[in-house]
Amino acid sequence: MPCPASQDAQDQGGVVIIMPKARPAGAGAAAPAAGAGLLAGIKRKKQRQLERQQERQQERRQEQQRQQRQQQSLAAPAAVPPPGSKPSKKQRTGKEAAVKEAAAAAAAAAPAEAQAAPAKPVKWKKLAARILADAPKRRMKAAKLCRQVLKQLGQEAAAGDQHVADMLATLGSAGKFDVSDRHVGLV
Repeated sequence: MPCPASQDAQDQGGVVIIMPKARPAGAGAAAPAAGAGLLAGIKRKKQRQLERQQERQQERRQEQQRQQRQQQSLAAPAAVPPPGSKPSKKQRTGKEAAVKEAAAAAAAAAPAEAQAAPAKPVKWKKLAARILADAPKRRMKAAKLCRQVLKQLGQEAAAGDQHVADMLATLGSAGKFDVSDRHVGLV
C-alpha cells in the first residue's frame, strides 16, 4: 500500500524520496567509521609515497648540480687549447688575444722541449713502407716521402737534404724498396 505522503507528492508532480530502512545501532555506526579509517589509511600511504618521490627528485637535482660543478671545475683549468687545434667560437670572439698568446707560448716551449729530449733514431723503413703502401702506384718522390715520415713522427721540420740523404741511404740498403735518384718505390 503506498504511503499517503508519497501519493500526494505524485499527484502534485513532485519528487518522492524514499528513506532507507533503519539499521541496528551497532552495525550502522561501525560501517562508516571503518570506511573512514580505510580512506584515511589510503590517504596517508599516498602522502608518504608522494613525499618519498619528492625527496628522490630533490636528491637527483642535488646530484646533477654536484656533477655540473665538478665538470665546470675540471673544465676551467683546461681552457688553453692544445697547439694546432682550432679554437672554439667563444675563444675566437672574446678572447682572441689570450688564445694567440697561449698558442705562441706553447709553440715557444715545444722547440725547447724537443732540444732538451734526446733525439730518437727515425725508423725510415717501417714508416716509409706504411706510407708507400697507401700511395698510388706504390711510388713517391723522395722529398715528399721524407716530409710525410717526419710529419707522422710529429717533427714539423722541412725535409732538408740531410734527412733525405739519410732516408735514401737506409732505404737503398733494404731489399723491399726501389730507390732511384729522385723516387722511392715499394717492391
